[in-house]
Amino acid sequence: MVMLLKKVDELTATIQHLQGQERHEAEELFDVTQTAEYLKLSPHTIYKLVERRELPSFKLNDRKLYFSKVELTKWVKQGRRKTNAEIAAEASTYIINTSRKSVSKFKAKR
Repeated sequence: MVMLLKKVDELTATIQHLQGQERHEAEELFDVTQTAEYLKLSPHTIYKLVERRELPSFKLNDRKLYFSKVELTKWVKQGRRKTNAEIAAEASTYIINTSRKSVSKFKAKR
């Protein structure tokens, strides 16, 4: 029982530490130049992405653009390409689910 309580305390401490890191990152803001360096893109590309509303950003006093590091990281992760194995697994699941629906519709018509 004591070991279980100790593990719970360790997990609680880890969660609190991670939440603290997330809050710290949430406060970190980049300007266009810093964003371009962080994403390894040109400032011109950053402006184009903002203009097309593809990159999360905000303006202060309708002047300078700012970007949240957390939002930029999420944006990058959204663009992740799936592996061939992930695509194959999704295709298999789709085929299985679609064929089940077709069979049940066929049985219902009889």
